[in-house]
Parts: sequence; structure tokens; C-alpha cells
Amino acid sequence: MTDKELIDDYVINSDNSAFEEFFKKYKDKMYGFICSKTYPELADDIFQEAFKKFINVIFEREIENPKSYLFMIALNVMKNRGRNKFKDSISYEDEINYDGKTELPDDISDFETEFDKEPDLEKLKTAMKKLSKNKSEFHNVLHLHIYSGFSFTDIATIEDKSRNTITGQYLYAIKYLKKYYEEIL
Repeated sequence: MTDKELIDDYVINSDNSAFEEFFKKYKDKMYGFICSKTYPELADDIFQEAFKKFINVIFEREIENPKSYLFMIALNVMKNRGRNKFKDSISYEDEINYDGKTELPDDISDFETEFDKEPDLEKLKTAMKKLSKNKSEFHNVLHLHIYSGFSFTDIATIEDKSRNTITGQYLYAIKYLKKYYEEIL
């Protein structure tokens, strides 16, 4: 079933198992996204608040893309909590769920061939940390696309920007990531 069908089944037929399936599908990605943006002690509260608001909304109106809408709600909840509670940088080792990945995503590993080096996940993490500190808007797009699996259209919905802006930010993120990666070689 598609996400929309799961949510519709939950709303129309009161099928809790449909919502449970949707929840299981996105809980880890959403929690990782929240942790990448705020402190761990706030993450649980934001996670719960985002899902509560999402449930309220789906009973009020039809949502075409539930996954994007859920992440947009989470982002808005974080913004409402105040910018002073956001992190300046991210500890990738502790907070971002790489799903046990030991290989670099193709989008990123391609540029390493320019340096004739073997892919080095630790150097990539350092470069991404620097990217998040200096160009957080580029980091957000990169993280959502590569590690959370969102399309550029979904990210545009979450960030409330045009798809072209998101695509441009992604390309700039790769450019800046290459620059930071070169600095640590």
C-alpha cells in the first residue's frame, strides 16, 4: 500500500494497523532527522508532538504526500521551539542513523575518484560536520536526500521551497562537500 492509502485506511476505516505500518516505516528516519537538528533531550518531545499534530491534521483534511507532510510538521515544531535550542553542529557518530552503512552513497563517493583515494567514511563525516556548521541549508538537503531517502520534490515540500532551489542547494552541497573533503586530505 502507498503511504496515502495507509493514511486513508486509518482515517476512513479506523484501521490502526495501517497507521502502525506508516509509523514503523518512518519513525527511525524522522527521529534521526530530528536528532540531526536539535538536542537529544528535546528529540523525544518533538517526535511525539509532530506525530500528534500529524494525526490531528489527517482527520481534518486529505494529505497527498503524508511522508513529506510529516517531516514538514516536525521541522515546523522544531522551529517553533526556538532557534536557540538548535545545534551548531552535528555529531554524526552518535546521532545520525547511517543504517549500518559502510559504503559511501554514490552521489558522494563519485567525487573521491578525483583524488585517487579510497573512500574514507570518517573523513566524509568530518567534511559533513563542517558543511553543517558553515552551510546548514545545503547540509539539510544533502542529509534528507541521501540518508533519509527523500526526493527533491519531497524536500521542496518539507522546506517550503521550489524544487529548483532544492536541486541547486543539493548541487552546491556536493560542491562544498568536495571542498571540505579536500581540506582534510
